[in-house]
Amino acid sequence: ADGQKLSWFMCSGIFRAVEATSKILFCLGAMFLINWKLTLLSLIPLPLTIVVFVIAQDRIYDIFRKNQEVISDINNQLEMSFSGVRIIKAYASERKYERFFDEALKRRFGTEMDLSRVGALLQIIYMFIDSVAQIGIIFAGGYMAVKGDISIGTFYAFYNYLGMLVYPFLDIPTLFVAGKKAFVNIDRLEEM
Repeated sequence: ADGQKLSWFMCSGIFRAVEATSKILFCLGAMFLINWKLTLLSLIPLPLTIVVFVIAQDRIYDIFRKNQEVISDINNQLEMSFSGVRIIKAYASERKYERFFDEALKRRFGTEMDLSRVGALLQIIYMFIDSVAQIGIIFAGGYMAVKGDISIGTFYAFYNYLGMLVYPFLDIPTLFVAGKKAFVNIDRLEEM
């Protein structure tokens, strides 16, 4: 499983990051050409996005590291149990191993839920930031169109480019979490 996560990130993850970055750069370039004021207004949420990245990165790394440790504990215990099944039966220690597996699986469930919560929370935060930015652009662009500073066609083109930015910006948190998982796996491989 570790190898799969690492290989996915090194192949698909990198290509998705390049694709998202190129879409973002293209759309921002086109938006600057259409109207630089609206473009700067649409970039206001970017510092907030970076702050969320910085705050979340250590938490994600720690949770995933704990999850990997629990998985290792379970795998080690399974290996010992299977190799020493005769001894376990001879000493009637089945209950002891059941308790260990119950506790280990509860810990694994807890770390998996923590990872899911953090991932979902990041998605919600980024969707909220994106929605607020789009609403702000609708009001600012609409106001500029009513005033006659820009045409309705220009506003429509700008809004379409902004819409093209949504998925790359929402893809970034997913890649960010996948990257943290990959780095945990790299660290574990270095330890071995």
